[in-house]
Amino acid sequence: MDDVLREWAGLAEPLRGLLAEREDAAELAHWLSAVEAGLRSHLRDLEFSELDRRLAAAEAAARQLALEMEYGFLLDQDRKLLSIGYRVADGALDANCYDLLASEARLASFLAIAKGDVPARHWFRLGHAVTPHA
Repeated sequence: MDDVLREWAGLAEPLRGLLAEREDAAELAHWLSAVEAGLRSHLRDLEFSELDRRLAAAEAAARQLALEMEYGFLLDQDRKLLSIGYRVADGALDANCYDLLASEARLASFLAIAKGDVPARHWFRLGHAVTPHA
């Protein structure tokens, strides 16, 4: 259907040339312009609705992934920080932790807290870098 609408919208210019020879050319040209504008508007709406559909699908997939992730096992119970990973071969958390608030890990921390995977006090364990200011 979209292809047919695109084809019809593309016919407007050739039709204008054919209509120019008629007595009622001005009226028909006005009508043709209105039809062309309507078709082009509908095509834009279709393109936006397709974009909306794709964005909604991406949002749903991202939401599902975020909610299915489990962060609790990454929490180092002693330090109250998220480990940078899990060593499957050793069956243990990596000894290093994300401990800086100004890192990409803060998003994981925020999500883990929001989901209830880790306690809220974890957030306050994240440090703030001190940078000299001149």
